[in-house]
Amino acid sequence: MSDPTLANLPDNLRRLRKERNLTLDELSVCCGVSRAMISKIERGVSVPTATVLGKLAAGLEIGLSRLLGGQFPRHSLLVTPGEQPVFSDPESGLTRRSLSPLFPDRSVDFALNTLPAGRSVSFPAHHDGVEEYLYVSRGELRVVA
Repeated sequence: MSDPTLANLPDNLRRLRKERNLTLDELSVCCGVSRAMISKIERGVSVPTATVLGKLAAGLEIGLSRLLGGQFPRHSLLVTPGEQPVFSDPESGLTRRSLSPLFPDRSVDFALNTLPAGRSVSFPAHHDGVEEYLYVSRGELRVVA
């Protein structure tokens, strides 16, 4: 992958898939993303769209930050902008920056999502047990349940 902010994605996706004992075909069925696309992402030859990332995270029952970045041991920690995983989707213009440290228990995950005016993006619903709180600093947001 040419984008250094996505450097961890191929290894993270492969590791998370294998931790769940899923083949490429099984993950494809779980998330609705083709086996070929998952393979390309794991090999680092394709950059997924925001929608594909959302489907992969939903299929693995994890948040996007865990899929994109690493995990840190729990203690007071400063995560500098250079250490925050950033995903930019050229299709929708969405930029997603993970602001909080990523812990194995997924107890907290703060992210800053920026979407250009007039653009849209869709994500699959979160898995059971995930709560999401949205704050709009400017503009309007329409959530369809």
